[in-house]
Amino acid sequence: PGDQMIACTMDAKQCPDGSYVGRSGPNCEFVCPITPINSTVIVHGMVTVGPSCPVMRMPPDDACGDKPFVGSIMLTNTSNGQNYTAYTNESGVFTLTLLRGVYDISNIPGSGPFPSCSGKIEITAPGGPIPISCDSGIR
Repeated sequence: PGDQMIACTMDAKQCPDGSYVGRSGPNCEFVCPITPINSTVIVHGMVTVGPSCPVMRMPPDDACGDKPFVGSIMLTNTSNGQNYTAYTNESGVFTLTLLRGVYDISNIPGSGPFPSCSGKIEITAPGGPIPISCDSGIR
């Protein structure tokens, strides 16, 4: 009576960190590993700028598509205010190690109004490229 065997079903669950766990324990629950809130992840981003022509054309002109942005943008962690500078290469790609969380995207202070980069991204896991679009100001 006190030594009853418990058998859990053999299904699995994917945890937020990407790992998989089976049911365990006396209640046959899924128990995901605890990921520290301040854990860091390596992220890749791709920054583009557009429009690149003053008038949208019909049919669309391939030469007028968004172009890779070569330069730098700022990512600000909304929970702690920490700023990170993302330097892009000739393909508009950057790599940063960031804390998991939400980030505001902005121009580097003093860099001028255009291209105008803004928005929010949420970093939860390694990966990418995270697309970031900037406005060229061309109209």
